[in-house]
Amino acid sequence: MWLSDINFDGESVSGVLVNSPNWVKSVKKGGSVRVPVNEIKDWIYAISRVAFGGYTVNLIRSRMKRQELQEHDAAWGLNFGDPSKVRVTPDPGVGDGMVKSWFSGQPADTRGHPMSVNMAASLKEQLANNPELISSTNDRGWTLLHQEALAGSAPTVKVLLEAGADPTGRTNDGKTPFTTGPVAAGTMSSRS
Repeated sequence: MWLSDINFDGESVSGVLVNSPNWVKSVKKGGSVRVPVNEIKDWIYAISRVAFGGYTVNLIRSRMKRQELQEHDAAWGLNFGDPSKVRVTPDPGVGDGMVKSWFSGQPADTRGHPMSVNMAASLKEQLANNPELISSTNDRGWTLLHQEALAGSAPTVKVLLEAGADPTGRTNDGKTPFTTGPVAAGTMSSRS
């Protein structure tokens, strides 16, 4: 089953079902679906028509002849690459630990994605100019700290904590920034 309009809250992936299930009768095309992340066994996302993930699809692709493989990829409109080498992130080595940690339960790499590292200085400046950003929440009660922790952005989490963000603040459903995402415990525990 495939979803669009994806949302991830640190525990579940939700979205709109874009196909009609063959066997499952409890959901229909166009319906809202919510799946705990630990129940997801395979996934695919695409950036600029390049596919990432797709372990099952790549297993099937590995059994195809060259012409069949090209037709398959053209039908999807995606570049899956070599079926024996599943891409997890756009830039090999950057963020691989974070994505793997979401699906394996292993600790994440806390060095941070280059974008997060590069954002840290501008976030610090923004917070100095607009300190209410530290405690403002969205309609689900999430602060910037909750969102950056969920994204695994250790450098921006550090900036937010240094600026006084509350690591014990709770969302509407009771999550703290520490429990929303894969940022390593050391980053949060230093202030909690």
